[in-house]
Amino acid sequence: MSFVLNNWLKKTDKEVQNISKLLKPSLFLAENFWLFSLGTLALLTFVGMATANIIGGMLSSSPPTTTSSPSPAVSSLPTQTSISQPSIFSKEQAVTLVNSYLQAKERIFAPPFDTQLAASLTTGNFYQDIVKSGGRIDWLQQNNAYYKFGNRQATPLTNFSSSSSRNEAEIDVLITEEVYLYQNGYLKQNMSHSNKYRFTFRSENNQWKISEIPSKIN
Repeated sequence: MSFVLNNWLKKTDKEVQNISKLLKPSLFLAENFWLFSLGTLALLTFVGMATANIIGGMLSSSPPTTTSSPSPAVSSLPTQTSISQPSIFSKEQAVTLVNSYLQAKERIFAPPFDTQLAASLTTGNFYQDIVKSGGRIDWLQQNNAYYKFGNRQATPLTNFSSSSSRNEAEIDVLITEEVYLYQNGYLKQNMSHSNKYRFTFRSENNQWKISEIPSKIN
């Protein structure tokens, strides 16, 4: 019986040894687990600090700023006030203006008695003679009368002068015109004439206009 007990003890001792061998690596890992943990934590801490330094360096770095020197002050030059001079008025322009007035008469001396059209072509004494109380338009309206016109044409003669310094010009023209006076709806008078007239012009706001009542010449 003691023999059996001894064999059993020996067998048990071998099994214990075998079990110890099997458990030895696990025990080693268990005993050194804190060392592995500390190493891993240190490695992660190092990597984190390195990454933070790299990112911080990238964020803190900014492109070099260039300091621009202030531009020198530019002294303002005195502005020159331009004085408007009357435009040069040619003989052709004078004839055109007279013909424009002849064509506009059918709206100035007949309904709608366009005083604005008269103002665009005439000025001074001539304009006042057209629009003033007792003037040409007023007489027609008071007498229920108006003019109609047939053919009308201005032909230039020799005399023409223009002075921009005096702001004046004049021209002699031959006026050929057919005129019909109506009153109370009936033709009262018809006239066809061909006469020489002198027209005087003046520049107003850089626009040339007929300024004086045309005078008949021989």
